[in-house]
Amino acid sequence: MKISCYILDDEPRAIDDLIRFIEKTPVLTLKGYATDPFEALNYLRSHAVDFLFLDISMDELSGLEFIELVPNKAIFTTAHESHAISALSYVNTVDYLLKPITFTRFMTAVKKIEAIFLNPVHKELQPAPAATFEAKTPTGQIVIEYDKVDYIKANGSYSTIFYEGKKAFVSMPLNDIEALFPRELFARVHRSYIVHRQKIAKRTYYHLTLLNDVPIPLGRKYKEQLD
Repeated sequence: MKISCYILDDEPRAIDDLIRFIEKTPVLTLKGYATDPFEALNYLRSHAVDFLFLDISMDELSGLEFIELVPNKAIFTTAHESHAISALSYVNTVDYLLKPITFTRFMTAVKKIEAIFLNPVHKELQPAPAATFEAKTPTGQIVIEYDKVDYIKANGSYSTIFYEGKKAFVSMPLNDIEALFPRELFARVHRSYIVHRQKIAKRTYYHLTLLNDVPIPLGRKYKEQLD
């Protein structure tokens, strides 16, 4: 199931950052964006959208004023923490993001959205969330089932995904991969490695061995993620 969103922010650069993050997140689909709150209001009156990324500090109409005019859930964005704290008093507030927004913090907010729209009450009425990862590679788009992945290795601003005896280079750093992959299946075990928990065959103090006999270093500060 896709969760639909809409961006309202009077800073085009902030919109660009959110679009980039949304494109990395398979569960989200972007319905549109605007820098003008009245344009956004007109759109939302005639289109169904699950939630908004909503800037608080806008000249014509603040995000806090805007949320009172629509029924949508909202993740507020702002450069001022004091403004964000005020947003928490609104019933439709799900979370807030302080600018500049990191992908890791973005995904924390998205997980809260997933808990609302993909909760067990609706599972009988909705298809299960996709168990696949979609990403861009130098040779095109790929789709990999999470269960097929053995491990992921950092490669500068790229990452290499190892699966079914193959590998794919994706244009995402390992921190972004960590935020996107389900934590119940994957664990960060080293600054340069993420592994599928069910693919671990043996563990020692400094190393892991996967079911396919691949050795993986185990960083001291990451040990607790496996416990």
